[in-house]
Amino acid sequence: MCESPQSLQNICLDVISEHIAEITNDEEETNSKFLFQNLNVYLHREVSEQLLQVLSKKKYLNDKTLCLFDPRHTRLEKVKINNAAQITLKGLKTLRLHKITDLEVTDLDNEITVNELIGCLGEWTLQNIKNLNVRNNSFTTHSKFCVVVSLSKLRNLKTLNVSSTEFNGHGLEIVTEDLPCLENLDISETRVKDISPLQLCKHRLKSLNLYNLKLINGSEFVPLICSMEHLRHLDISNDKDHPFHMFKSSTCNEASLLKNYKALPNLISLDLSGKEKIDAEDLREQLASSVPYSREEDQTPNLIYKN
Repeated sequence: MCESPQSLQNICLDVISEHIAEITNDEEETNSKFLFQNLNVYLHREVSEQLLQVLSKKKYLNDKTLCLFDPRHTRLEKVKINNAAQITLKGLKTLRLHKITDLEVTDLDNEITVNELIGCLGEWTLQNIKNLNVRNNSFTTHSKFCVVVSLSKLRNLKTLNVSSTEFNGHGLEIVTEDLPCLENLDISETRVKDISPLQLCKHRLKSLNLYNLKLINGSEFVPLICSMEHLRHLDISNDKDHPFHMFKSSTCNEASLLKNYKALPNLISLDLSGKEKIDAEDLREQLASSVPYSREEDQTPNLIYKN
């Protein structure tokens, strides 16, 4: 089957990214930042965000190219930077000039913490940002302390992804206490060992990712999960060959979770990959008998299970 051709807009953005130096000037030949040669250039939001993603994907994004996203010429609302290793705090301060509702910044330089990233955001963004993804970054300061207090400033945050970071139990307490709008949380491969702080937001959580967590309160796990009546997506999978599982952790009774499946009437996605002591045939029968009749046709539960 033939692939659909790229849109003209995407082709143009690819060309621009490949010739970014030719359509810009170094400010006063100091090599401090790039500026558009035509000072009347203005890219609307969608084009601005796509150009940022293309530069990031091609690993052309650095302090100089990030300066192109001056609010006089561009507008950013949904920011996605997946290769941020070449960007320093100086470049990240460009984000302060925009009103950002969705921010995804991954693979920052090891010298830059998530707290410093949040410090580069403007006041409007701090008060209004809805979605934050800082996967595979660091919360640890030079003094080796894990500091997550800056997250408490994001009072309207609905979605938070801190997977593959040093995020810990204290951090979980902070976000559950200080983020009253939090609905979607990904703490996969973090240092969280006790999810009991989720009691504070169990009645509003819709998505919860706990991939490769080494939980120590296995007996409390199932009752807490089953109390999340609005939960739609749940990932409690693990990778037995992953470094996170060098040391065996206490076992959570996933089989018991299945027996109480009706306690999660809105669940449409469940990932149990890597879980032991679960019979696949029993699993299918249990799910088939537990699907609520009130579900819409397009909300058939999606099960992922690999032993």
